[in-house]
Amino acid sequence: MKTVYFSFIAGLFLLFSCTEKTLDPISESKGKPGVVTIQEVTPQPGGALVTYQIPNEEDILEVKAVYTVTNGTTHEIVASYYSNQLLITGFNDEQAHSAKIYTINRAMVASDPVDIQFTPLESSVSKVVKTINIEAFFGGALYNWENTDKASLTFSLLASDENGRLQTMQLATSQKEFDGLVLRGYDSKPTLFAIIVSDRWGNASDTIYPGEGLLTPLPISTFDKKMMSFMNLNNDANWGAYGMSPIQMLDDQTGNNNCGHTLDGTVPGAALTIDLGVKGRISDLILHQREMYGSFYNSGNVKRFEVWGRSDMPSKSGDWDEWTFIQEFDTEKPSGPSGAVTDADIEFAKAGIDYVFPVTRENYRYIRLRVLESFSMSLTYISEITFLGAPAE
Repeated sequence: MKTVYFSFIAGLFLLFSCTEKTLDPISESKGKPGVVTIQEVTPQPGGALVTYQIPNEEDILEVKAVYTVTNGTTHEIVASYYSNQLLITGFNDEQAHSAKIYTINRAMVASDPVDIQFTPLESSVSKVVKTINIEAFFGGALYNWENTDKASLTFSLLASDENGRLQTMQLATSQKEFDGLVLRGYDSKPTLFAIIVSDRWGNASDTIYPGEGLLTPLPISTFDKKMMSFMNLNNDANWGAYGMSPIQMLDDQTGNNNCGHTLDGTVPGAALTIDLGVKGRISDLILHQREMYGSFYNSGNVKRFEVWGRSDMPSKSGDWDEWTFIQEFDTEKPSGPSGAVTDADIEFAKAGIDYVFPVTRENYRYIRLRVLESFSMSLTYISEITFLGAPAE
């Protein structure tokens, strides 16, 4: 028994000894590696692109840059042996800066540093700040900006609370070239709105306010569905297929068998025309998906569609040249485009998906929807449609 016991202890010792060895360098040190040869340093927005030649040594593992950005924090960026470039980023000024470039061998030994100098081009944060626009919107404020670098930036939307203190009300990250957000839920009284733009290196803009100071949100109401009717233009789809009816899209009822429904083969291109019964500025289009046995974001539910409008009576032909394009929308789950449908996704769909219109001074009476894509079928269906905005008096 003692022999077995000591053999067991010896086995444990060997096991833990092997485990500890995985923390050692990949190979034994062959001394300090040679340095890179800098070939070019090209200024970039907020940094520089460094092109170099790696020394002809077999045990080089990677190349590393160490530098301190505008806000005083030190960063490292690493490129593998198979690359000959490093992108240094994170600066928010156009002043002269330096960085140290090292080679690292497989024994994790660093070379002597090679110092480089560069002057970054204007940062993405600085560029975006110059394009920020904040204006009064239905029930709040609309924030728009242009991000030509398509950099991943964080936008903090601020508004004054009931005590007049400026508070962060919404955070969003975007890298779209053109984007915007709406802050809603405010009465039509003068309110202070603002925004701060920041990046992942801790650089942040000053607080940006609308040019006119306080904004008064526009009053918002619901267009009366009793005044609405469907028009049947020559190139509209039949939304009464399979025993359904287009009228069900305006009856404030939802459910599996309460929807407008097209035939197979109508998507892409299935069109729907609605007479609102009154002219008005539209702020939102709320669509309820068809709830197929408790499931959303599938089958014939609308994924991507266009909205068109006009103020006066259209011709029967449905010629799209007679209509004004308003916006294209894409339906995405709150949890993201991939993965399973979550409980939060389901609650979001049950409440009705809100598609926010761009700010416009146009008054429309006739609205057309053209379905470009459903989730997985060549037909489509909609359970309920609701319009918000400011109907004309």
